Amino acid sequence: MSTNRAEQIDAIISKRQTRADKIKLVKPRWESLKSALEELESYRQQLSGDSELVSQLTEIDFSTVIGEINRELGVLENLAIRLSRNTLNIGVVGRMRQGKSRLLQSLTGLDQEAIPTSDQGVCTRGLSKIFHANNPKEVKYQIEFHSWFSFIDIIHLYYEKLGLSDPPFTPQDFSNGKRPPGLPEDKRDENSRFMYGRLRKEYYGNFEKYKSLLNGSTLDISKEQIKQYITQDGSQNSEYLAVKELRIVCEFPYHQEVGKIGVVDLPGLGDDSIFDVERLIKALKQDIDFILFVRRPDPMGDDWQEADRTMFKTAREALGDFPITDCSFMVLNRVNEAGKDSFNACQRFGNTISQHEIKVERCVIANCADSEDVRLKVLRQVIDYLADNIDSVYEQYLRSHDKLLVELQSEISDRLEAATRSLAQYGQEGDLAFDDWFDKQLWPNLNSGLQTLLRELRKNRSTNNVDFESEVKNAVKNCRLDTVIPSIDDIEERHDEYDDSYKLAYYMSIKEIREKLSNNFKSPLGNAIGRLLKEVQASVIDVLVDRGNLGALTGERGPNFFQDLIEKMPIDVDSIRQGFEDIERVRDTYDDIIMNWIKEHIDELSADKIFDPISEKKLPDFLLNISINIGDNSDTIDSQLEMEIPVGKLLETASNLISKRVSNSSEAELILNSLNSLRSTVVDECETTLNNKLNEPNELAFTMVRDFVDRIFAAKGVQTEWRKFLRKERAKVWPGAKRQQEYAQVQQRWETLVNNAKAANQPKLLRLL
Repeated sequence: MSTNRAEQIDAIISKRQTRADKIKLVKPRWESLKSALEELESYRQQLSGDSELVSQLTEIDFSTVIGEINRELGVLENLAIRLSRNTLNIGVVGRMRQGKSRLLQSLTGLDQEAIPTSDQGVCTRGLSKIFHANNPKEVKYQIEFHSWFSFIDIIHLYYEKLGLSDPPFTPQDFSNGKRPPGLPEDKRDENSRFMYGRLRKEYYGNFEKYKSLLNGSTLDISKEQIKQYITQDGSQNSEYLAVKELRIVCEFPYHQEVGKIGVVDLPGLGDDSIFDVERLIKALKQDIDFILFVRRPDPMGDDWQEADRTMFKTAREALGDFPITDCSFMVLNRVNEAGKDSFNACQRFGNTISQHEIKVERCVIANCADSEDVRLKVLRQVIDYLADNIDSVYEQYLRSHDKLLVELQSEISDRLEAATRSLAQYGQEGDLAFDDWFDKQLWPNLNSGLQTLLRELRKNRSTNNVDFESEVKNAVKNCRLDTVIPSIDDIEERHDEYDDSYKLAYYMSIKEIREKLSNNFKSPLGNAIGRLLKEVQASVIDVLVDRGNLGALTGERGPNFFQDLIEKMPIDVDSIRQGFEDIERVRDTYDDIIMNWIKEHIDELSADKIFDPISEKKLPDFLLNISINIGDNSDTIDSQLEMEIPVGKLLETASNLISKRVSNSSEAELILNSLNSLRSTVVDECETTLNNKLNEPNELAFTMVRDFVDRIFAAKGVQTEWRKFLRKERAKVWPGAKRQQEYAQVQQRWETLVNNAKAANQPKLLRLL
């Protein structure tokens, strides 16, 4: 039977390892799911600042399920470690002087040097793990020291429990006689004062003695050194403060019945005088499969005490939802002192245990100091129970946790489905929002901007344009310069050039003057009108950019602005396109308008309309001979003159010359004087006409903008054209488009995170069984 039990334990450990492998496979999947949910929850909290999303996102808070996953990950971690062990471990728990050390000695065959007892005047402070080895030669004793980080965790635990501020983090925080801060007023109870005294006197006061051991190393020691490292006695030793655990490997008595069994000594659990309970909880979670509680009823009179209930409660809370009731015995230590046998007291304790909130699988009565009694009544029962039940206990425990994981996975799935739906309508107002913006903002703002510009131009349409007026003055001034007409030398050169003819020199000079006067007027004044219309065109562009957001469609701000927009327009927005095409045609100069205004005056400098001064000089004597016939027979005049001269002009000239005889000036001087007279007359007439046109540039600007506004705002169906055009380009012109893009980005990011979480939340991948 013994051999079969050992084989059964081997089989249990092997099967348990398979389960551990499964947990090691499942745990990273839950970690991935947790990571995906944390990222989703972080984004959810980020989006919660959006007033549009508060109501939707509040209902899908993932923080609670993340907390549940964290808890389950802790359980899985402990399970994986527990199930990965190659021994079944029995934890032995008991208060001081209850027989725990005697029981450990009887179970393991170790003596008082290896397992000190309290009647030796020492207090065990360290965690001890004792493992059975079939070969006596494998006996060894090994100490594992704290690393600095595991040590500081214990110190921080003191600070947390005692409500102390500014916990230490580095060795320097302990050195040079430093002490912890004073105990708060609300922590002055007896237990807190004891803990504070231990922190201050032992950990701080002896730091220089043990600090060199805080290196996380292991050290093989002799049995005789055990007291030095894991107990506190009166010798002021402090090494135990640096020890994380003692590991002993030895051959247990009755090893044929034991198999792969380990025993863990948990000192002080339930004793108020010892504080390191939290440190031992980890050992319970990861290193214990079964617990033996030890209690020695006093034959002189005794009962279950609050300390007993605290001891059990601490162990139960440490194991969490692990079925401690199914995996623990209460060992009632039977003693015979002063002729008093405690058997009856043990029986009474066993009969009343359930009344004191202490629920174990069974109570056994044995003399902990008697190895044979322990073998028969404790060890054999424990091994039999483990062999028969531990596998089913773990199976039940795993099923219980698997059920919890399934429920958690299902809850997460429901929340993810809710998350999928939560943003489905986010930012979906789309065209409605665009139309609202178009109707209430863009259309009235654009119309208002252009009407404001039009009112300004209308107000100025009847007033003189200052720039144009200045250009007129400059043009008239330039036309009156001497350089406009030829000099005497110029006339003589032309006389020589044109067959010694002063008449031809005169008419060629007339042509030159006409060209100079035309150029002096048309270019400066045409440019002035062009500049004004360009400025007004730029003002229109400013309105379209500032009030209509159309600047987003092109970087151009000159005439190409309109062409760029025309190219972006749908084919069926004729009115807008025509308006843009018309206003785009603003030129740099408007010479043709200027020439239309002064054409009749400039045309007076035409050879057909001017009588040359050479002929005028010869007319007086000739006219005297025929003057008597002027009124009687006009045909006679035409027949006797060699050149055709209009009768009216001839009569006018004749009358003037008769009344004042032509001077005896030279022909060149006559030509110069005539040209100057003609130039003055034409310039004066042009000046008069242009001065009457000083408001015309403003009128042209007003007309240009009025026609543009009528075309793009008043034409039938033009508002529909605008809506169609801007909807096509709404990503650029509509301010809400950025928000829509943000909506889309939020939805895309949210959808990605939800899908990532869904991919990680696969039921088949997250189950333990």
